[in-house]
Amino acid sequence: MGSSNSKKADITREILEEYSQLTYLNKAEIL
Repeated sequence: MGSSNSKKADITREILEEYSQLTYLNKAEIL
């Protein structure tokens, strides 16, 4: 149970990092 939760957290963290990088690039392009 703990391992599955940590794995899910890792995936969510990766998605959040990619999303933040994409939004950052989009903001940079707009500016």
